[in-house]
Amino acid sequence: MAEKTGIEIYELLKEIQQLMKKDLRKEMADNNLTPLQIMIIHLLGEKNRLKVSEISRKMNLANSTISGVLDRLEQQGYIQRKRDDKDKRIVYILLTEKAEALQTSVYGLVHSYLNNMVKGASDEEIEQIIKGLATLKRLLEK
Repeated sequence: MAEKTGIEIYELLKEIQQLMKKDLRKEMADNNLTPLQIMIIHLLGEKNRLKVSEISRKMNLANSTISGVLDRLEQQGYIQRKRDDKDKRIVYILLTEKAEALQTSVYGLVHSYLNNMVKGASDEEIEQIIKGLATLKRLLEK
C-alpha cells in the first residue's frame, strides 16, 4: 500500500508541477522568459546578490543547469556577474535595472496566478492542501 501511495503522490506532484509550468509559461510569454528564469530573477530580487552555488542549492538544481540559465539571462540583459573585490574566485550574480523593473510586473503576475490557482477551493480544502503538503515536506526531511 505505502509503495503504491508513494508512487501516486510522486505522479500527482509531477503533474501539478507540469501544469503550473505550462500556465506560468503562458503568463510570461510576453516577457520571453521561462518559469525557471523568472524564479531566479525573483530569488535574486529577494537576496540582492548570490553565488551560482547558492542559487543552485535554493533551486535544487545542478550548478551546470543554473549556469546555462544564467548565461541566457545575462545575454538578455537581466543579470550581471561581479567578482568579489577580495577573492577574485568568487563571482556574484546581481540583477540589472532591466530585471528590477521587470521583477515588479512579474511578481504581480505570479502572485495573481497563485491566488487564482486555488480560487474555486473552499477554505477547508485549502487548509487540507497546506496541511498535506507540510506533512509531506516533514516526512521528506527525515
